[in-house]
Amino acid sequence: MTRIAHCSCGSLRAETAGEPIMVGVCHCIACQRRTGAPFGVNVFFSRTQVQTEGDNKVFIRGNSQGRPV
Repeated sequence: MTRIAHCSCGSLRAETAGEPIMVGVCHCIACQRRTGAPFGVNVFFSRTQVQTEGDNKVFIRGNSQGRPV
């Protein structure tokens, strides 16, 4: 199955192929702030399954164990 996602302004596009490695739901404060909801849903694919087009940025923050996320 192919899935396509894009940002609100349309400058970044991501396309995935195949099934995700993992699907998770998180209710930490960071995910609540990121989504504006009581929890965030995350879907993980291997790098080989994802193709992106457009400008993108990487944001890194620490988690409760001090590891980068």
